Amino acid sequence: MTSSLSITICAKHEAKSLLRTGGFDAVISINDPPKGSRNFWFEKRQRIKRQLERAFHPPLLLPPMLFLFFYDIEDSHSFDGPRALHITLIKDFVRDLPPRKENNDTVKMLIHCMAGISRSTAAGIIALVESGTASDVESARKEIVRIRSIADPNTEMLRLYNESKDVEENESKEEN
Repeated sequence: MTSSLSITICAKHEAKSLLRTGGFDAVISINDPPKGSRNFWFEKRQRIKRQLERAFHPPLLLPPMLFLFFYDIEDSHSFDGPRALHITLIKDFVRDLPPRKENNDTVKMLIHCMAGISRSTAAGIIALVESGTASDVESARKEIVRIRSIADPNTEMLRLYNESKDVEENESKEEN
């Protein structure tokens, strides 16, 4: 588990100015899936990364970033909505964050999606639980609503997260 986590959640259009001034240690960027060429996933990620790099003036070392691409869909049968892989990537990203080396051991994380309401708030809940900052999903949800009053976390992402936690618990029991 990482140090305690301080989360800022915003819409995509707010992210650039927050990154310029916020001193974030990590960023989760959730975007709609790209349309176009087969290389568009890579090209879009590179374009977003360049935009973020330009946001830092003077140029600074960019924090670790996780780029995810899926629609804000709460249907488990949709191919373009959140998948178990997205949840695993969020969990691994948070678990792998290096602890802060300064006196304040709080890691500052920025999470954005298009509107800063659903996907980003669900990712925030997952991040708070995985970092150990929140003990469970419900306490994490309360903290996210305190941080972002318009929060309406994506229920499919939370369902997938709870499913992944159940699998981990069962695997842990089998090992013992």
